[in-house]
Amino acid sequence: MSDRLRIRAAGPAIANPLLAALLRRMLGRLRHGRLVCRLPGGVCLEQQGPLPGPDAVLDVHQPRRTLTLLMHGAAGLHEGYIAGVWSSPNLPALLTLLALNFTPAPPSAPLAGPRRVIARWRHAANANSRSGSRRNILAHYDLGNAFYAAWLDASMLYSSALYAAPEDTLETAQARKLDLVTDWLDVRGGANVLDIGCGWGALARRLGAEGGRVTGITLSPAQLDHARLFADGMISFALRDYRDETGLYDRIVSIEMLEAVGEVYWPTYFSTLRALETRWPRRAADHYHRRRAIW
Repeated sequence: MSDRLRIRAAGPAIANPLLAALLRRMLGRLRHGRLVCRLPGGVCLEQQGPLPGPDAVLDVHQPRRTLTLLMHGAAGLHEGYIAGVWSSPNLPALLTLLALNFTPAPPSAPLAGPRRVIARWRHAANANSRSGSRRNILAHYDLGNAFYAAWLDASMLYSSALYAAPEDTLETAQARKLDLVTDWLDVRGGANVLDIGCGWGALARRLGAEGGRVTGITLSPAQLDHARLFADGMISFALRDYRDETGLYDRIVSIEMLEAVGEVYWPTYFSTLRALETRWPRRAADHYHRRRAIW
């Protein structure tokens, strides 16, 4: 299996030499799978890596804009897809290949330092103080429940699913994640449960069905409206910041909440959890992680 770069041209050479250099450099780093880049004019760049991986195709429709967006890393890649600057006949295969092969630019890379300074300044402007958290949540989650219902599973879970096989549906993978969390928490017998960042209430409903007395809190009025449709004697929901929660709980669950808290507030977050716990508590937390280089 060859890992040499192949270039097939049915038309003129790549018009933008900077884009050509960037694509060749990207393809030269390929270790897993096979990537084909198709450009206007019939130019096709192809690279087969030495290790197994998916076969993927990147179709470039607007070379100049592609160059500009690629220089902005993952965010630029996302924006380019939305704008139709590039596409792929098999997007999951392409994203899998990119995740296997490419890491963020190191801190020593050109422009990496200034970009990080700008990114941190923007992040600081959105700090998750009490007022900042409410503002950030409103901007993100109150786009409307219909928007999220269009692409989430039927239970409206907005967190990472647990896949056992590539052919699993989203519903199957989310149900598996709920099973795992529910089994770990073991709320049978009427455990008092706090669900921080309860979203649209899917986990709270499941824990209530298993016998737990559940309080779910969120900062999103839209999420609260939906969650309260399912409230009953075992489950209640409130619009409340975790820092304002009182009482004692046997179980505390927080699914993909830490990243919304903000690193500067992590000590406050964990000290709040300790203050809310009974003597023999059990916690369940699920967080996603990103390399600091792309924060």
